[in-house]
Amino acid sequence: MSLMTVRRAPSLVCRQFHGTRNASDLAGKKALVFGGTSGIGLSAVKKLDAEGVRTVAISRNPDRSKGDVPSGSELMACDVRDR
Repeated sequence: MSLMTVRRAPSLVCRQFHGTRNASDLAGKKALVFGGTSGIGLSAVKKLDAEGVRTVAISRNPDRSKGDVPSGSELMACDVRDR
């Protein structure tokens, strides 16, 4: 499996990979968002949550989220850096 860099809006990425045509097709799906407490990751969490996706925002330091992660999303601490 190859890795790909995606530079599109989160909803477009989900539709591309799952073949969905509208936001209601995402309702009930689950998503893990690494870096989900700030920047693009936080935007993805908010957009996916608004479309009915059950999201888990993963961050090295979830305390930095300052309550920005939507209440419908779960917050998890995890460090996936290669050391």
